[in-house]
Amino acid sequence: MSFMVDYFRMKLEERMPSAEEREKKWEERLRKQHAVAQLVKSNMELPTKSWGFWRSEKMNSTYELNSDPTVKRMIGRGRIEF
Repeated sequence: MSFMVDYFRMKLEERMPSAEEREKKWEERLRKQHAVAQLVKSNMELPTKSWGFWRSEKMNSTYELNSDPTVKRMIGRGRIEF
């Protein structure tokens, strides 16, 4: 009976990676993820819009349209006054 237990243990150990190999793969994976995270953090510091983007005609026209009193009172805009 001991022979069967030893045989199955041997077969299981053949299929399982060693602890050192697992640790090595895990550390490699963590190092890759850390490098990607550092890259993302450095890219977050960069501006996404060019200077003057919010001063463009399109952005200002939206603001002016929303601040116009006649447009503000149109149906479906702003709050309803009774």
